[in-house]
Amino acid sequence: MVLVDDVRRRRAIWLLIALAAVVVLGIAVSPAARKPAPVFRPQVVGYYVDEAGPTGSLGSLREHVQELDVFSPLWHSIYPDGSVDSKVNPEALEIARRARLQILPLINAGENDDTFLRDPAARDRAIAGIMEAVRRYNYDGVFLDVQLLPENGKTFAGSRDLLTDFVRRLRDRLKAERKTLAMAVIPQFETSPDVSAIYDYGALARLVDRVALMTYDRHQTSSPPGPVAPFGWVEGNIKDALKKGFRPGQILLGIATYGYDWPAGQAGGFSRPTREILERAGRLGAEVKWDERFQEPYYVYTAPGDRPREVWFENKHTLKQKISLVRKYRLAGVAIWRLGFEEDDFWRTLRASLRPGAGR
Repeated sequence: MVLVDDVRRRRAIWLLIALAAVVVLGIAVSPAARKPAPVFRPQVVGYYVDEAGPTGSLGSLREHVQELDVFSPLWHSIYPDGSVDSKVNPEALEIARRARLQILPLINAGENDDTFLRDPAARDRAIAGIMEAVRRYNYDGVFLDVQLLPENGKTFAGSRDLLTDFVRRLRDRLKAERKTLAMAVIPQFETSPDVSAIYDYGALARLVDRVALMTYDRHQTSSPPGPVAPFGWVEGNIKDALKKGFRPGQILLGIATYGYDWPAGQAGGFSRPTREILERAGRLGAEVKWDERFQEPYYVYTAPGDRPREVWFENKHTLKQKISLVRKYRLAGVAIWRLGFEEDDFWRTLRASLRPGAGR
């Protein structure tokens, strides 16, 4: 009897050992354990503007459409009375459709006026006009771009809640039709509240699918010369947006393909596409230098009959630096302003920088 019990105990022990081994091996080779980590693939948004000449967006779209994920053409504007205009380029729309891009037209404020936010009738008319365009052209959603800048002593910070309400109402209409809402916003870190306080980041983070930080124009026409998108300032704005409620997967980092040309040491500059800036430097024999502090190129030149001028700009090297931030913070991608302004090597650099494992 003792022998029988002993045998039974041994069999039970071996059975438990066998079951434990199966469990351990099952865990080791389970599908979840074998599943590779998801590949980080940031999206590329291309802003498009119809303009004649070599810096128009159409030629760049034709040539580089396969590099894009989202096509965002500036074809619609909201006016103070709430009317929404449409200036659609059928050829560009067809190119984007054939490439199966997500199409989110950029819809801006046609005038520096917040009447369409303050007047309920104009607000409702604007939202209806946007939805009509979405249905008519079968867009995948919209990319809202409401920039209301200080003018003649007037600021628009007081319209902050009105803008949030407008976005909420538009979001509800788009969501009902399973459409996407993206929004471009002026950055708030080290930016005057007069310019950026109209955006309630915390509230907007709960409303929009994507947000594009316009991380450029740190220095611009009305400022003295300086970097357009200095690295530290750009990173500071990413951190600020995250702190205020946006998720990494919502944020598109704005990428500039232009610069500014100022009278040396003075305000009163004007913008130029990067391709023109580099061509001009070559013609003038200007030495392009790199500022280590700001991580941006610049040069100084004197045109015949003119005084010294100073140029700061974004290029393929700054692009690579900005994409390192996209990888570091695992952002949704980049939003390029704009197609047609970029230099020849821009797309090659973009492709290489976004390749899986490129940032390791």
